[in-house]
Amino acid sequence: MTACASSHLFLVLVAASAWSADEPVASGPVVLITAFKPFAQRKVNGSETVAEALRKDLPGVQVKVLVLEVGWKEPSAKLPLMAQKLRPRVLIGLGEGAVGSVMVEQVAHNYRVGPDVFGQPPADRLVERGGPLERRSTLAFNTAWQLSREIAVASSDDAGDYLCNALFYTALGDLGVAVERVGFVHLPPQGNEDDKDYSDRFVPILRELIERNL
Repeated sequence: MTACASSHLFLVLVAASAWSADEPVASGPVVLITAFKPFAQRKVNGSETVAEALRKDLPGVQVKVLVLEVGWKEPSAKLPLMAQKLRPRVLIGLGEGAVGSVMVEQVAHNYRVGPDVFGQPPADRLVERGGPLERRSTLAFNTAWQLSREIAVASSDDAGDYLCNALFYTALGDLGVAVERVGFVHLPPQGNEDDKDYSDRFVPILRELIERNL
């Protein structure tokens, strides 16, 4: 084999090693999905299950996932950096809410209470000192869309006072980059339900919601 041929083979092998099925070359608008790790002695968090399943479920869209610990420092420390890096067109936060319904949150409130999974209370009762009392979702949603025939998908003006609300409020604030559509969706707790069964029920809802906002 000549030196030229050897060099060419080396370059081909390097290129092949840089290309992997886990890191495909993606194109299309970026959608950032945030989710949470388990909390309150739960083994799983349905928000993480659905977020990970969405990675493979939206052809033509770059779905990026940010999974956070249920800690008060997490949203402000990690979300702005990820948004600036990815510059998503759509940002949707996911979390576990009430049993039996999917709630598309419309309002984030500037307050927070309770210890996080590390046993730490929030440093301040306000999510953002000097921020407005509330911020409203910029995600398009209409209950008439009937995103699911199996479970109610409703609108809510109360995202709670825990980490879901804090992340939602942070996402609607100054992330250092403009994000066209920002929202938050509460899913029913996954409990002991199989990952595939759970994602099969809720991924289609998120898929259509995302597609309507692109």
